[in-house]
Amino acid sequence: MPSPQNPRAAKRASGFWMLAICVATILPGNDLRAAGEGQGGAADWKTAGAAATASGSAPQAVSSSAPATESPQASAASRQAEKAEEIFAQSRQLLDRADSISARIRNQAELLDHPIRGTGLYLQQGHGPRRLTRMELRSQAEGEATTFLEICDGHILWSLHASEVAVRPAAPPPAGQQSQTPAAAAPAAPSLSKVDLDRVWQAWEQTANEGRLDAARFPTVAGLPKLLDGIRHKFHFTRATEGRLGDVAVWTVEGRWRADELAAAVPDQRAAILAGRPIDLKKFPKQLPERILLDIGRDDQVPYRIRYLRRGGNSGSGGGAGEGGSSEADDGNRLPAGYHVIVSMELFEVRLGGPIDPRQFIYQPSSGLQVLDATEGYLKALHLSTPPK
Repeated sequence: MPSPQNPRAAKRASGFWMLAICVATILPGNDLRAAGEGQGGAADWKTAGAAATASGSAPQAVSSSAPATESPQASAASRQAEKAEEIFAQSRQLLDRADSISARIRNQAELLDHPIRGTGLYLQQGHGPRRLTRMELRSQAEGEATTFLEICDGHILWSLHASEVAVRPAAPPPAGQQSQTPAAAAPAAPSLSKVDLDRVWQAWEQTANEGRLDAARFPTVAGLPKLLDGIRHKFHFTRATEGRLGDVAVWTVEGRWRADELAAAVPDQRAAILAGRPIDLKKFPKQLPERILLDIGRDDQVPYRIRYLRRGGNSGSGGGAGEGGSSEADDGNRLPAGYHVIVSMELFEVRLGGPIDPRQFIYQPSSGLQVLDATEGYLKALHLSTPPK
């Protein structure tokens, strides 16, 4: 980790963890139990709130009820939303249907006016609760290299965070003067945690036997399935437009906050959000996106790219103003006018099916590396009783 004498570097490091969380576990406050509620088929992915769209100059969310009668404009918006929800559902179902998935990753973020760029790897094999996954992200920002590694071997979920700071030698002080440059602190040891999934499944089955939940709806725990489940829990989808991502024909699906989730993320403006009024963008947390875009393959349903958007602070990502317009951005795909990308993850060299070396899903902690057992916290997030070890 960065030296405590460099607070901006420390904030950038914590910012990268925000990127890693967005990519691997999706946005603060995700309810793990709710992530298991969308596995019952395409119909479960459609919500009544999909019939409405947000407007105005500040973040808004859609309530969970639609009016009894709709104007022609509202009816058209409802059809667009239903199509967007269906496209997203098909992409999520692909992740369950595929025997294996392998892909390389590009990720980027803009944090504290400092760009973070990185690459990574994603592997997935098998089906159901014992699905194997590996997600690895490496980033670089101003001499600081950061690694996020998540491996699920079907029994244990491992999460490793590590960073290395390149320390440049200070210039010697003038003759007769002492150096004012503080000594650089050694990087902290990597942070490694594990979740005992066998205990989690035992607690889930016990709770299901008590009639308090459906045993068949065990939540996803890692990888792209968890990422998309988290997105669905936070956002509803309002429209899908045809586009291209390089040589790939895609649907660009736009998502906006669900009202209750936005209220939980910005509790000091809960009343305005639930009443459907615009909220003050200045009070919106800087690390929180306002919208999300997913580029989903039209032919293969692969979620090739995920972008988190907000307004202000980056005029280079497309000018213009006014809700509902568009501006050109990066590779030619269009962003809503006035918005820019704060976090992005893109999959490329994607392969569906085919063998994957089983050693990719094995993790052995280095000797002497302290392991934090996060199982109890995981059980609490699922509102499950703690089973005996």
